[in-house]
Amino acid sequence: MPNVTNKYRTKLDQIKILLKKVGFSSKHNTNLSAWSILALQNKKSKHTKAGFNSLSEGASIRDILDFCRECGTNYAENTRESLRKHSVKYLVEAGIVIRNHDNPGRPTNSAKTNYILNKEFSKILNVKKEEKGKLILAWNKKHTKEALKNNWRKDKSLKIVFA
Repeated sequence: MPNVTNKYRTKLDQIKILLKKVGFSSKHNTNLSAWSILALQNKKSKHTKAGFNSLSEGASIRDILDFCRECGTNYAENTRESLRKHSVKYLVEAGIVIRNHDNPGRPTNSAKTNYILNKEFSKILNVKKEEKGKLILAWNKKHTKEALKNNWRKDKSLKIVFA
């Protein structure tokens, strides 16, 4: 992990703890995943390459990586594919991040592909510690059911036979 100030280290650690609590895969609960979430929380006015007015409104992979560099990391340009394949992809699958909220049919490889935080997850990040527990339980309940339902639909090899 590139050296970062204590301010960012604390935030990144808190995000990784939250990801663990919502059942995010420990294999993909990395610093890059935490940086992605931190970037997508950023509401500071900035024109993004995805065409939005802040990262929280819609950010490309490049926007997320640029945010990391602005915060003092030294991630190389070729980190984009690692960020996409090993972090953002799994954040999307977990429902934490939404891809192309403005046009869900847009292909992933489009130059306009963008990402935002799921509003429910964003709320968990922004509430006081006392309220987090209830929101995490609600998140886990909802998203575990959704994951099971989505995996059920995708697995065509399952055959149901009624006797």
